[in-house]
Amino acid sequence: MPLLEQNVVTLHHAPDSQIQLDADLTLNITGTIAGPQRDLHYRINGSAWQPIPHDKLRASFPNFTLEIASSQLMIGENCIGFDVPVTYQSMQLEGRQRCFDYQPRAMQLPFTVDWADETLNVQDGHWEVVRDQHGATVRPVPGSEDYDRILLVSGAFAGPRRVETQLVFRQATNGKKPFGFGVLPLWGGHPDQPGHYPRRGWRFGLGWYYSRYPGIGVELSEQLVDSPARFAKQLQNFTITPNQPYNLIIEAEWQRDQQPAVVELRMKWWPEGESEPVHWISVQERAEDVLPSHDYAVALLAHRTQVEFGSVRVMPIVSAHGGE
Repeated sequence: MPLLEQNVVTLHHAPDSQIQLDADLTLNITGTIAGPQRDLHYRINGSAWQPIPHDKLRASFPNFTLEIASSQLMIGENCIGFDVPVTYQSMQLEGRQRCFDYQPRAMQLPFTVDWADETLNVQDGHWEVVRDQHGATVRPVPGSEDYDRILLVSGAFAGPRRVETQLVFRQATNGKKPFGFGVLPLWGGHPDQPGHYPRRGWRFGLGWYYSRYPGIGVELSEQLVDSPARFAKQLQNFTITPNQPYNLIIEAEWQRDQQPAVVELRMKWWPEGESEPVHWISVQERAEDVLPSHDYAVALLAHRTQVEFGSVRVMPIVSAHGGE
C-alpha cells in the first residue's frame, strides 16, 4: 500500500488491530523506503518526530519496522505520520499519514486462525495470505525472506497453551546462512532500553527446524540488553524435505506447584500421512533462569526461508501441575 506520492514510503502492514499487548510486545508497522532517502521521520498520534530506525538484522535499509508500545496507543483511531525530505514537501499532509483502529481484546481459548479473512499483525518482515482450493495459508512474500520474519497469531495472554498447525517448507533463501522455521507458542517481544529502536532483545519459547542443528528442537530463551542470552533447549536429528507437509503440536506451561516455578515446552513434529509420535521433544527449566512468567503471544517464525503455514489452533491445557 503506497502511502506517499512518488512511493517514498510503502507500508506493508499497518493494520487495524485487536491484539492485546504486554510490556515488551509492541504493535509493529513494517514497510520500505524508495530511493536513497534516509532522513525520514515518523510520529504516532502527534507525538515528537522520531527517525525511522534501521539495523543490520531485523530491518536493514530500505526496510523498516516501527514498534509502538501500548502506552503510545489510544483505544480507537490512531494515526502515524511521516515527515519527508524537502524534495517532497509539496505533498498534502493527508498523503503523509495513515490511520488505523486499535481495539484490544482479551483472548478466549480455544480459537482458530484460518487466515482466510484475517488482518495480518506482523512483527517483522512482509507477509501475505495465499488462497487456493484447499484453503488459505500465510508465508513471507517471496523475495522478502530474511532474518526472523515473525507473524502474530494472537495477542498476549496468560497461562498454558497448546498450538497445532501444519506447515510446508519450500526453500532456504539466503545461500549458505543458517535457516529455520517454526512456531512460537510463547512470544514476549523484544525487550530493550527505552527509546532504542529497532529493539534488540528477545523473550520466547520456540519449536522449530533449524539447519545449524540440523534437526528439530524446542528452545526457551531470554536476551536482555547488555546481558548474555539465556537458553534451554532439547534437540532431535531430523531431515527436512521440501514441499512435504508437516504436522506440528507444541505445548507450553508453567509448573507453579514447584518452587521455584518451572516452565516446560514440549513438541511433536511429523510428516503428514504418518502416525503421530508417541514421545514429545521436551525441555524444562526454572522460569527465573530462562523465561519469566509474563503474558505471551503466539506467533509464527520464518528465518531466512520460504515456508507456508496453514490454520493455527490454540487451546488450553488442563495441566497436572495446578489447573489451566
